[in-house]
Amino acid sequence: MRGGTTERAPRWAVGAAAMMLVAILLGTPVVTAQPAAATTGATLDAAILKALGSRAGEVGIALVDLRNGTTYLHNPDSQIYTASIVKVLILAAAIRVQRERGTWLTSTQQSLARSMITVSDNDAASTLYSFIGGSPTLIRVARLLGMTTTKAGTTWGRTTTTPYDQTVLLRDLVVGTSVLQSSDRSYILGLMGQVASSQDWGVGEVPSGATTQVKNGWAPFDGPLWRVNSIGRVVGPGSQHYVLAMMSINNTTYDAGVTRLNSLSSIINSALASVLTAGSDTSAPRDLSGDRRGDLVGWLPSGDLLGYASTSTGTLGSLGTIGRVSHATYPIAATAGDVDGNGLTDLVLLSPAGNAFLLPRASPSTWGTRRSLGSGWAANLVLGTGDFTGDHRADLITRRTDGTLWLYLGDGSGGVASSRRIGTGWSGMTAILCPGDFSGDGYPDLLARTATGDLLLYAGTPYGSLAAGVRVGTGWSGMRWVVSPGDVSGDGYSDVFAVTAAGVAWVYPGTGHSGFRAPVQVGTGWTVFAEVLR
Repeated sequence: MRGGTTERAPRWAVGAAAMMLVAILLGTPVVTAQPAAATTGATLDAAILKALGSRAGEVGIALVDLRNGTTYLHNPDSQIYTASIVKVLILAAAIRVQRERGTWLTSTQQSLARSMITVSDNDAASTLYSFIGGSPTLIRVARLLGMTTTKAGTTWGRTTTTPYDQTVLLRDLVVGTSVLQSSDRSYILGLMGQVASSQDWGVGEVPSGATTQVKNGWAPFDGPLWRVNSIGRVVGPGSQHYVLAMMSINNTTYDAGVTRLNSLSSIINSALASVLTAGSDTSAPRDLSGDRRGDLVGWLPSGDLLGYASTSTGTLGSLGTIGRVSHATYPIAATAGDVDGNGLTDLVLLSPAGNAFLLPRASPSTWGTRRSLGSGWAANLVLGTGDFTGDHRADLITRRTDGTLWLYLGDGSGGVASSRRIGTGWSGMTAILCPGDFSGDGYPDLLARTATGDLLLYAGTPYGSLAAGVRVGTGWSGMRWVVSPGDVSGDGYSDVFAVTAAGVAWVYPGTGHSGFRAPVQVGTGWTVFAEVLR
C-alpha cells in the first residue's frame, strides 16, 4: 500500500513516554524549554518592505530557515530570467546525466564546472549545457529536483525561474535528494563556496565569520535595465543557517542591483540571528509548547485536553493536561494555528448554534480570554491552515453542512477579516487536514480521505484557492483519526499523524514533494480519546 497502514516496522526508536499512552501520563512528563528569541515573518517583511520602498514589486525573495524549516516569501513566484544562477542547475544536470550513464564528470568537465561556478565562465556553461542536450534535459532534471516553475528559454541565460524554485534546488543540495548523491551535492556546494571575491555579493554579503556558498547572475536583458540575481546558503556568523534566493529587475546599473541585494542580504542575516518564525508559519502552524514544532492535542470524553509535543528526534513528549473544553458546549474544536500573532497556536471552538470562538494561547503554559469570531458558521469541521493567502496572517477553513468549503481570512490580531467559498462537494470526505506545504511549492495544501480510503492532495495556489485533487495514498480507511500538526519528524517537512482503530499512533513523514517516507510508530492507547484535534 502507498501511504497506508500495512508497514509496521519502526525506522527509529521512540521514547517510553511516547509509547506508553494507555494511561495517558505514565512516567515523568516532559518539561519543555521556554522558546528562544524569535524573528517573525511579519517583522522581517516589514524591514524588507521598508528597504524596498515603492520598488517592492521589482524584487522576489524566497528564504528557508533550515533550523526549523520556516519559509519567508516576498513575490516568490516572479518569473525572471536566471542569467548565470542557472549554472548551478546546469552542473546538477550534468552530474545527473553522468550518473545515469554509470560514471561521473570527466576531468575536462570538472575543469569546466569550476570555471562556470567560481568565475561564472559563460563559455564553460555553454559547453556543459550542450553536453546535457540543452533545455530538455535541464528542465527534466529540474522537475526531478522538485522545481515546478523553472522554464526553458531560447538560451541557458534566458531560462526563467522563480525565487521559490531556487530555494527548492538549494534545499535539495543542502538537506538531500535522491536525484543527486551526497558526494555530488558536496561537490556543487564546494564550488559555490569558492566563488571569486568580486562575485561574492548578494547572499554572500554577510558579516565576517559566516560561511557562504553562492552563485550570482546578472545581465542587461531589458535594454539599459539589469536583471540581478543571487542564490546561496549561509551558515553563521551566529546560529544562522538558511538558503536564500533573491531576484530583481529594473536595476539602472549592475552596481545598483548589487547594492540593492547586498542591503537585503544584510537585513535578512541580521534578522536571522534569532530563529525565524511567524504566526502564519505553514511548516508548523500548531505549536503549543513554544519550540516551533507542530504539536498534537488529544480530547478526552471528560473534556480534558492533553498536549503532546514533537521533539527534535521526531518522538512525542507529554505536555500533560493543557486545558478543558466541554463537548456539549463546543462539539467542534480544532487547533487553529497562530490566529492572534503571538507565535503560539490557538484553539477555535464552534457551538451547536454555529457561533465561533477563539481561545488564544497566551504562553506555552496558559490560555488567554475567549473571544468571538462570529456567528452563523454552520460548519461540521474547522481547520487551522496557517497563512493560506500569503499575507502573513493565519487563516481558517470550514466545511459547512452543505459540503462547501469556506476560507476565513485572519486579520492577524485574533479576528476574521472576511470569508469566501473555495470549494463544493466535500461532504463525502471522511477526513480533511491541512499539513501546511505538503507539495513543496511554497503554498499550504489540503489532504482529504475519501470513503474508500484514498488520500487526495489538493494543492494550494498563490491566490488562496485549491487545485484539483490528486491521489497520494491508498489504504487509509483503517485509520480512526488522520490529522497533521505540521512537522513532527523534525526534518522541516510537513507530516501526517494517524491513529488506527486499535489506538496505535503513527507518524507518516512527508518528503516535501507530495509523498511519504515509511511510517514510524510513536504511541499506543489513543483509543482513550474522543477526538484528536486537527
